[in-house]
Amino acid sequence: MVGRGVATILFTDQVGSTRLRELIGDDGADKIGREHDRIVADAVTSAGGRIVKNLGDGALVVFDSSVDAITAAQRILEGVNVYNRDISEAHRLKLRIGINAGELVTGEDGDVSGLPVAVASRVCEIAGASQIIVTGVVRSLVGRRAKFGFQPLGPYQLKGVVEPVELWAVGAVVVAETQPAETVIPFPEFLRRGVPRLLVGREKQAAAIEAAYGAATDGVRFAVVIGEPGIGKTALVSTWCREAVERGATIVGGRCTPDAALPYQPFIEIARAVLGARPGLIADLGPASGNIAQLVPGVVTQVTLPPPVQADPDTTRYLMAEAFARLLRADAAGLPVVVVLDDLHWADEHSLGVVAHLARYADDLALLLIGTYRDTDLVRNHPLPQLLTDLRRERRLVRIPVPRLTESEVGELIAARFGAEAPEAVVDSISEETQGNPFF
Repeated sequence: MVGRGVATILFTDQVGSTRLRELIGDDGADKIGREHDRIVADAVTSAGGRIVKNLGDGALVVFDSSVDAITAAQRILEGVNVYNRDISEAHRLKLRIGINAGELVTGEDGDVSGLPVAVASRVCEIAGASQIIVTGVVRSLVGRRAKFGFQPLGPYQLKGVVEPVELWAVGAVVVAETQPAETVIPFPEFLRRGVPRLLVGREKQAAAIEAAYGAATDGVRFAVVIGEPGIGKTALVSTWCREAVERGATIVGGRCTPDAALPYQPFIEIARAVLGARPGLIADLGPASGNIAQLVPGVVTQVTLPPPVQADPDTTRYLMAEAFARLLRADAAGLPVVVVLDDLHWADEHSLGVVAHLARYADDLALLLIGTYRDTDLVRNHPLPQLLTDLRRERRLVRIPVPRLTESEVGELIAARFGAEAPEAVVDSISEETQGNPFF
C-alpha cells in the first residue's frame, strides 16, 4: 500500500559477515546468506509479516503487530540455532535483530522510509549475536498481550537520533525443550559510554591492538594502553572493541577505582556479566566457585555450590585467579575473548595477581587482555610497574603509548567536528592551549 501508516519494523543483521567472508570465501558466505534468507522468510511468513527487502547480510521486514514482529524474531533465532547445530564454528550463522515501531512512508515499489526505520536499523546495530532488542515504543505496544521476558537496557543515544531511545532486550530463545539458547554477554557499559563521536590520530595504536588480537589465537596476549588523563585511552579501546564486536568478538571488562571496597573489583564486574548471561558456568570454576558466587550475590541462585574456600591467603588467591581463568576459558570458543581492564593505576594487588596468572599460566586460552593506565598517576610502591616490567621481560606484554595530538591532527579533529577547516591561526591557538590533549 502506497502512503503513510503505522507499522512495526524489524531488521536482521549477520554479525561479523565481512570477517566471515574473508575466512571462508565468497561461495561459503553466499551459502550462509541464502540460509539466512530462507530462515527469515519462513519465520516472517508464519508470523504474517512482509519482507521489504533483503540487504545482503540482513533483511528489512514490516509487521502490522509488534507481537507478531517479536514472535517472528524469536522464530528466526530458533531457526538459526537449528541450522547451527551441525555446522562447524567457522561456518555458523550469527544474527542480531532490532525492532521499532512508528509511522512509515511506503513507496510505490513497496519500500519503506521514515525515522522509525532509521531507528530500527540503529537498534539492530547495538544488539549482540543471538539478541533481540526493541524500543520502548514496541514494549509499550506489546503491553500485557504477550510475555517475552523483557529486560530493561535503559536509554541509549543512537547515532543520528537527537533524543535518547529507551531500549529493552527480549528474553533468550529456547531452542529445544531441554536446551536454552545461549544468552549474549552484554557489551561493557563503561566501554559503550566511552565510544567517541570522532577518533583522530590513533591509527597506529588501533593497529597495534588489532595485531595483538590476531596473535591471541595462539595464546594470551596483554596489551597495555598508556597515557596521561584525557588523552583518549578508553576512547581508543572502546572504538576498537565496538568494531571487534561487529566481527563477532566477545568483549568483557571491568574498571578499577581508587575507592574500591572489595578486592578483584574489575573481575567481579566481569563475573557478574558472564554469569548473569550464563549462570551454569559457575559449576566449572573449581574449588573457589563458592567464593566467586559470594562476590556476585543474586546472580547465581539455582546451583548448589561448595562453601567458600577457607585456606591460607596465598592458596585462596591462587584458587581465585584460577577460577577467573576458568570463567574466561569456558566462554572462549572460536574467536579470542577480549578482557578490558580500565584504569589499572588504581588496581588492587589481588586483581593484578589475576592479571599475572592469566598472562603466565593460561596459554591454552585464546585471550586478549587490554589494560589502560595513567603513567602520571601511579602512587609510590604501586605493584603495577614491577608487574609490567616482569611481563615485558618475559615477552608477554605489548606497550601501546597514546601521545598527544600533533598540530595537524588537532586541525583534522576540528574540521571533522565542525565540517570545515579552521584557519591556521585558530588551529595553532587551540593546539597550544590544549597541548594536544583531545579532552580539552
